[in-house]
Amino acid sequence: MHVPLHIGDQLSRCFARGFPQPPLLRNNFCCATLALMPVSPARKVEALRADFRSAARLADMLGVNRAQITRWLRGAGIDPLNAERIDLLELVWSALLRIYERDAALSWLFGVNPRLGDRRPIDLVRAGRTEELMRAVRAERADSFA
Repeated sequence: MHVPLHIGDQLSRCFARGFPQPPLLRNNFCCATLALMPVSPARKVEALRADFRSAARLADMLGVNRAQITRWLRGAGIDPLNAERIDLLELVWSALLRIYERDAALSWLFGVNPRLGDRRPIDLVRAGRTEELMRAVRAERADSFA
């Protein structure tokens, strides 16, 4: 019976061999490559800026100054509150793109939503209302399959 190495053992062996960064690990069950760290907020900012085609639009969606997006893209640290907003926007956006085309997903984000008490989902992203938003997204997904 093969017993996989404990991740800590594997990492210490890799670093002992002089690897400059943590290696990617293989999932023994599904053969997926797993990174040791989650995607950083800065990488999410890059991806969201590309998805929304503008740093100014992304700044508006997050409720920050456009210059702040530029600073984050240049490596400035992201405070915990804005990191949570970035995570939430990325989560909601990726969920919406599984249901809708890009333009319809944008309309959903900026439109008044009766499931959210006639509030706009983007306003709930800014307020960090994860549970409410994800309930509304799940309801949209259920309706799209009905």
